[in-house]
Amino acid sequence: MTSTRILVVDDDLGIRQTLEGVLTDEGHRVRTASTRAEALSSLRSHPADLVLLDLKMPDVTGFDLLCEIRSAAPETPIVMLTAYGTIKTAVDAIKLGASDFMTKPFNLEEVRRVIDGCCQSVDSDACRRLQSGRAPGAVPPKPIFSKMVGTSEVMRQVYDIIARVAAHDVTVLITGESGTGKELVAEAIHHNSHRGEGPLVKLNCAALPETLLESELFGHEKGAFTGAVEQRPGRFELAESGTLFLDEISSTSPSMQAKLLRVLQEGEFERVGGKHALHANVRVVAATNRDLKDLVERGLFREDLYYRLNVVPIELPPLRERRSDIGLLVHHFIGELNTAFGKSFAGISEDAMNILANYPWPGNVRELRNVLAKAMLLGDEPCIRAGDLLLGPFAAPPTTVHVPAADDPIGSHTPLSERDVIIQALQECRWNQSLAAQKLGIHRNTLRMRMDRFGVSGSRPPARRR
Repeated sequence: MTSTRILVVDDDLGIRQTLEGVLTDEGHRVRTASTRAEALSSLRSHPADLVLLDLKMPDVTGFDLLCEIRSAAPETPIVMLTAYGTIKTAVDAIKLGASDFMTKPFNLEEVRRVIDGCCQSVDSDACRRLQSGRAPGAVPPKPIFSKMVGTSEVMRQVYDIIARVAAHDVTVLITGESGTGKELVAEAIHHNSHRGEGPLVKLNCAALPETLLESELFGHEKGAFTGAVEQRPGRFELAESGTLFLDEISSTSPSMQAKLLRVLQEGEFERVGGKHALHANVRVVAATNRDLKDLVERGLFREDLYYRLNVVPIELPPLRERRSDIGLLVHHFIGELNTAFGKSFAGISEDAMNILANYPWPGNVRELRNVLAKAMLLGDEPCIRAGDLLLGPFAAPPTTVHVPAADDPIGSHTPLSERDVIIQALQECRWNQSLAAQKLGIHRNTLRMRMDRFGVSGSRPPARRR
């Protein structure tokens, strides 16, 4: 085995001494820590190639510390250690970014097996050899969800679908409100597929007018239009042998939908101004925050393209329907933002966490990260406090916001305070939805979805529901 820098984090002195002795005898360089503070301090001063982390710590849960380490050192493998070895615990740890899992008491052979496996991922030369020698169609043995945070039941279902479909070259349609993490799902599908060694190319279809969108997707020949001074490949060519992620697919025009349908059906396309068909060896993953089935019924989206895209649907839940994940997300983002801003926030106060837990999150996970970023930039270390949180107009007093219990069925609650705020914003903007969305600090499509949910029409205030 190659020598590896290993950090052992466990509050049990006997475990630390045992692992330190065994691993040192194997030729590794070992450091130990008994608390969260010691672990993070050790990582800052002595980067590790591998972390062995106990699930039960005196000052923080192993899951929370796992998220902090993943944020601070995303490439460092982490192996969870626990005496409570259940399948659920193992799955939770792996989905939060752990590389492997060992149950106490563990024997020497198990330790060697796990360390050997992780050392291969640490050794970049070995990684390159493994990648170049991978057989066509081979898939990484374990799903990678390192950027996705959450252990709620709805997120478990998302992880399960990703793990099932990633290996198969089928189109996937990801739906969900703005800010729910659709791009992260596309990344997870790509990196867990046999195309993971190839490029992942992304394009927001709503960001370009149709004339530019066609050139961006399919490329153009020299002289195809004014300004086309040279031949240029499009996203389909750039994504050769990889994955093309088409975000906001619902914004494409009927003519563009027809061109996309041809690529999906026949695997061919032509550059703008070109005369020869090019082959597209690309997996397409599309996303939208709108209801495509509704657009099909209204004649705004091609039905045949819808079924081509919707071979496997993945629906991402809004943050208000996975409130149990808010704590994990908060700790994950604090660690991530500490690194980005050069800060050293240790955590968040109980009052501040209660505010975040009761907020309706119209902007979902993206809004949560932005709120924490502002709090950490403007607040004082070492802790985020309630007064540091600059929330939007949906931040009603806790008594007016319904927080669903664990067994509360999804969608069974109606936060009327949020509905009232939407109506007020629309009235102040004379029912101009774009201006109202800007005033509320959310995307226009998100506003439309919230209006539909609360029965708010686009032209006049509705009667209050009873």
